[in-house]
Amino acid sequence: MRKELRQTKRIALSTQPEGELHVYSHGECYSVYSVLNVSSDGISVQLKNSVEISAEVEIQYKHKDIDLRVNGIVVWNRKKKNWQKQNLPINLMILELA
Repeated sequence: MRKELRQTKRIALSTQPEGELHVYSHGECYSVYSVLNVSSDGISVQLKNSVEISAEVEIQYKHKDIDLRVNGIVVWNRKKKNWQKQNLPINLMILELA
């Protein structure tokens, strides 16, 4: 079992955010497939693309009058077997939100 890195409790979402959620890294924009959980220290999301560990990212959430942007660092990612062939999402953990 993986050691818990977050110092605060993770909260699983009962519904997905209504607006658009994107991760930006190295000039690329990745749409978030789903949000797995959140805490005051980070967010765990699924993407259709891989983002390198230690990559600096910007997360943008847009919905109606809200345009929220936060910066973070990717601390781990987990590709599922044959993720490219089957077009499966990748679990991505972003911690150290600024």
